[in-house]
Amino acid sequence: MLTTSRGDAIPSFYFQRPGASVCVVYLHANATDCGAMLPTYAAFARRLNVHVLAGEYSGYGAATGAPTPRNIEADALALYDEALRRGHEPSQLVLYGQSVGSAPACYVAARREVRGVVLHSPVASGIRALVAGGCCSPVNVYACLDPFNNLREVTRIDAPVYVIHGTADEEIPWKHGQMLHDAAKKPHEPPYWVEGAGHNNLLEAAGEEYFVKLGAFLDAL
Repeated sequence: MLTTSRGDAIPSFYFQRPGASVCVVYLHANATDCGAMLPTYAAFARRLNVHVLAGEYSGYGAATGAPTPRNIEADALALYDEALRRGHEPSQLVLYGQSVGSAPACYVAARREVRGVVLHSPVASGIRALVAGGCCSPVNVYACLDPFNNLREVTRIDAPVYVIHGTADEEIPWKHGQMLHDAAKKPHEPPYWVEGAGHNNLLEAAGEEYFVKLGAFLDAL
């Protein structure tokens, strides 16, 4: 168990890959937990030849505390520090944020050195995920209170940012991914739009191509 700066205890899972030079720090989506994600972590380690470090969010699974924005940011920072404790250099770390996990990934990458960032079906911001934009939209009125403002954070990330999004995503429309790609300081070109993929079936819809493209990104870093 890791102890965060806010006093929560969160489980962590480490998949070591002999000979690998990259460690993927995986921040999962909302409607799951690390227990359900274990096969995915193992597949990433095997298919991409990387170490994988993943951790739970406060209030999820066996973790203590509550899943508030500030707690989740602290969880991600604790996971980053755990990667360093295990002997990885910042230049070996790639943050992988899926869906809501894109928020803590962007938060950490904007404040810590990393090798790269992957945003899988990301949210442009918490408010934008709930309501449409417009001159009088809450997106503009309450922008300063947005709990997960990835559009702001991505402009502060010095590492390459690779955006992956399904074109048929009805929960977080691919426009969110496009906005983040356009706003990133170092966007990886081209972004990966998975034709016909929704929010929860992107890997299945992409098939083998997913690992080919993600592997090419990691090799290019």
